[in-house]
Amino acid sequence: MDLSGGTFTSDVTTQTLLRHQMAQARQILRKLLVGRLIFTPDTDEKERFFEVRGEGSLGRVLEGLVAQATHSPPVQGISSPSRFEPA
Repeated sequence: MDLSGGTFTSDVTTQTLLRHQMAQARQILRKLLVGRLIFTPDTDEKERFFEVRGEGSLGRVLEGLVAQATHSPPVQGISSPSRFEPA
């Protein structure tokens, strides 16, 4: 996936993964999307396509990761990154 410049471009690998893991893909989308997606049909000189607009957030994804991390046992043998100073 390429999200540079606000443009979403999907490649075959991402599409294949999402098709084979449909339940997980739906769960991820539910956590990422805020509200509904709006599909608007459009055309240019070469092809017909849909413009997709919507709002997303990593909030619920990060909340899930933080919740899991706080309940996980400590990992032995891992040190802090260099120049890392705890708050």
